[in-house]
Amino acid sequence: MVVEIIINLLFIYWIVYAAMKEREDLTCDKLQCDYDESVYVRGTKSHTDDNCDTLLNKLTSILSYHEKGRVWRRCLILSVICIFCIYIVCTGNIGELGVTPRQYWMVGILLFAVIYLYHNFLNFHIFRTLKSNGKRIVERIRQQCMVTN
Repeated sequence: MVVEIIINLLFIYWIVYAAMKEREDLTCDKLQCDYDESVYVRGTKSHTDDNCDTLLNKLTSILSYHEKGRVWRRCLILSVICIFCIYIVCTGNIGELGVTPRQYWMVGILLFAVIYLYHNFLNFHIFRTLKSNGKRIVERIRQQCMVTN
């Protein structure tokens, strides 16, 4: 019984930690977020006085957006949302509890694993190739800018 309580508390801590860090990455304070200053977007906005090199560096940063955040946090948050939805659908309301917390954690771990593996599959097979192609295009544009300047 004590071990289950400790495990439940660790899971809750892990979920709260992930949510707080994700909000921090999105630069949220209280109810409002400044997405322009998030780790994903910061420094990518073009300005009229940017030269070719600066613009290409910003474009390279945009190509790496999926590497800037922590995938496991987003997967954990999504799995918790899925568990909550499954709970409401299966019990009919929020008041009843027909399943043990251990069963919910097991489903949560399974959902987390599926979402995480799917995200990594996309990252390996799609985003990695897109980033490679994008870097080649950026280098070609960089060479053409140097020729014209």
